[in-house]
Amino acid sequence: MNRDKYVFGLFMDMTGAFDRVWWPGVLHRLHVKGISGEMYKVIKDYLKGGWVQLEEGNWVKGKRVNRGCPQGSVLGPQLWKIVFDELIEMMEGRHGKSIEMIAYADDRTNSRREIEEKANLVIKDLMEWCRMAKMELSKEKTVGMMLKGKLDSGRLPRVFLEERKICIVNEVKYLGILLTRNMGIEKHIQEIADKGRKKMGKYFGLIRKLKIPYKVTMIIYKGVYDSIMTYAVWAWYKIMRKAELRKVNSEQRKVLLAMIKGYRTVSMDATNVIAGVMPMDLEMRRRWLQG
Repeated sequence: MNRDKYVFGLFMDMTGAFDRVWWPGVLHRLHVKGISGEMYKVIKDYLKGGWVQLEEGNWVKGKRVNRGCPQGSVLGPQLWKIVFDELIEMMEGRHGKSIEMIAYADDRTNSRREIEEKANLVIKDLMEWCRMAKMELSKEKTVGMMLKGKLDSGRLPRVFLEERKICIVNEVKYLGILLTRNMGIEKHIQEIADKGRKKMGKYFGLIRKLKIPYKVTMIIYKGVYDSIMTYAVWAWYKIMRKAELRKVNSEQRKVLLAMIKGYRTVSMDATNVIAGVMPMDLEMRRRWLQG
């Protein structure tokens, strides 16, 4: 990961992130990014005139709103990114390479004391930005985890979000990826393997009942099983160990045997050849290389 003795991950959660995006802040960031002219006018017009209304019988109450990204829209996530970029730029400007902003704060240190000092300073800066952007960090959902190095369980880092001590966990699920201490990915592999096998099991019953041809079965396999097994693989393939690479191939074999109606004695390599699909470890590598 890097040469530091310890790496501590802060997994932050914004309370109602999309709902709290402040429109004046969005328009300011558009100016900073150099967006002007007709494009600026279109986005400004798109945001103005928001109105929410609550009705209960004959009682009606309405209010104008000046925040929130329209959910389900193509533009909404882009507006959120433009606002969030300000935080990343601020953190990189203040902390340089001592931390790495991805979607969590990654504090690189050589002692427990350094972890606490850097993590608490990072949170202080995050809170400052949240106040400016009129956002709010969730005290309940924000957690910390050791991504590298071991500390005594009785002497874990003491990191605070305002007056609340942040919970230090042994595993965290972030954007659908289950990470354990020291960047362990084995639980995630088992979780997606179980999910993929169960999903395909449901389809196999329908495939046998309706006598669906193999070509269609292959489309289902690629759309369901491959998608589950390779979800966000570009983010975690590089930290897979040999045992985990063997594991994904072993789990794939179980599904392929059901597809080709093969005996359990059929080897892993033969199963892939008969099924006409790439071994899962190579499929993951292919997608990882594509980025």
